[in-house]
Amino acid sequence: MKIKFISNCKDNNYKHLFIDNNVILDNLMKNSLCLEIDKYEKLYFTISDLKYYFLITKGTIRISKIYNNGAKFTFIFLKEYDLFGKFGEIKKNNSSLIYELEALENTYLLKISIIRIFNKIDQEKTKTLYKKLIFALNKRLIRNNMLMEILTHRNIKNRLISFLLYLALYFGSLSKLGIIINLNLSHSTIAEILCSTRVTITRYIKSLEKRQYIKYLKKNIIIINPILLTQYKNL
Repeated sequence: MKIKFISNCKDNNYKHLFIDNNVILDNLMKNSLCLEIDKYEKLYFTISDLKYYFLITKGTIRISKIYNNGAKFTFIFLKEYDLFGKFGEIKKNNSSLIYELEALENTYLLKISIIRIFNKIDQEKTKTLYKKLIFALNKRLIRNNMLMEILTHRNIKNRLISFLLYLALYFGSLSKLGIIINLNLSHSTIAEILCSTRVTITRYIKSLEKRQYIKYLKKNIIIINPILLTQYKNL
């Protein structure tokens, strides 16, 4: 596992997107660690990490739950400037539950010790920081719920199309060819996320390509026409 602790995260402009109070920001930086995680490397969280928040300063990650029987369930993808941590789903009587973080590209995380920060700032600034944290985590929760709804589709075709549209919304960029999903996900990985098989996912993806709803550019999926793709899902 290649995880490095470094003195400074790349692109410090992220700080102004999260905290606009200099006193809080200074304390945040003094009581945080910066981690660099190589592409496809993994980091594991247990109940002991509940006291930390993590801010992605560069990169993209996938977070999954690993259950006692070894089953893995992906419940969110996060990107630059997203905040996560304080996993409320973990109960003290279920300390064996593990969260797996996988870097989908070279990623930089800021590991924030909230307790230390609260001990060093006054009550008014503590309220300000709480509001910022709640706002940031609420954004993550909305995205989390969207993915959960997608996974409830019984029809695997609809599940796949909804997942591709979800990725296009949060990780897509416009081009002349359509919306490029800026994630490199294999058919096996998509199958694992959607609780299906690689053979089934490959069959449906080829069908979508044949209908010219999507296409591949190198290893990235392009949504050629999201409106037609949505209409096809509803057929």
